[in-house]
This record gives sequence, structure tokens and C-alpha cells, in this order.
Amino acid sequence: VKTPSLRRQMQQASVVMAALARRVGANEEAWRLLGLLHNLDFDRVKEAERHCLVTAETLRAEGVHPAGIHAIVAHNDKGLVATGVRCSSRMDHAVSCAEAVVGLVHASAQVLPSKDVADLKAKSVKKRFRNPKFAANVERDLIERCEGVGLDLEAFLALALEALQAEPPA
Repeated sequence: VKTPSLRRQMQQASVVMAALARRVGANEEAWRLLGLLHNLDFDRVKEAERHCLVTAETLRAEGVHPAGIHAIVAHNDKGLVATGVRCSSRMDHAVSCAEAVVGLVHASAQVLPSKDVADLKAKSVKKRFRNPKFAANVERDLIERCEGVGLDLEAFLALALEALQAEPPA
């Protein structure tokens, strides 16, 4: 992964995945790793219809558990609509919502004078979520997949923000 912003996004998704795992009693290390690897092929595969499939092949060859591979592939279920792969498990939904929320949190921090996520409040993130014109490229429907993890939107936004504030990117 060569693009700095993509590396940051993957690292932040990893942080949110770890927080979600702690919250629901899942394997934190495994979920953190899925967050880190979910966009592994994005720099090389620009077509939505293939994004994640290259990563899946690589991870399969490395012996990664099929459920983890499914979660990574399913986070791109819109792009891979022809494959029939859909988010179905709690882990699948976690990858989708974790990936999407980091974009919203980042964009929300960028409008602050400090541009620092440490100064961001959960209330502000929720307000920006509700405004479809703000960070219009953020897939809010993916963030709402937090319900598939067992969290309502408000609790998820707070959890994600707290996690990102506790473990800012390197």
C-alpha cells in the first residue's frame, strides 16, 4: 500500500475494529488485522468489481480463515454485487462500518481550527453524519451497518471516535 492516505485509513479502520471487538467480546487481534488488511489491493485494483478479490486470493494462499476473508470481501458487497457476497456476520458488518466511519471522523476533524481528532466531539460527528452534503463521498449506509454488530448509530460513532482519539495514527 503506497498511498499515505490509504495507509492511514487502513490503520484507523484497524483501531476501530479493535474497539468493536472489545465491545462485543470478539478476538481483538483478529479483528484489528482485518481492519488493517481490508483495502490491501486498493492501490492496484481500481475496478470496484475486482477490489477485494485480489486480497482474498492472497489471504487464502496465506491460510487466513475463510470467515476473515469473507468479511474483507463483503465490505465491498456493492462493488461485487455480481458475486453474491454480502455482509452477513457480525464481523462482516464490523469491517464495513469501521472502514466507512473513519472517513467521516477524518472529515469532521478537518473542519475544526486545529484539524485534530482529539478536539472532536461525538455530538459533532453525529451532526455531520446527518448532513448528507457534508463529506458526501462517505457511505453513510455502511456506517449504519453498525446495527449488524449490535450497536446503534450514536453508540458506534462515540466508540469509533473514542478509539481514534485514544490511538491516533502514527
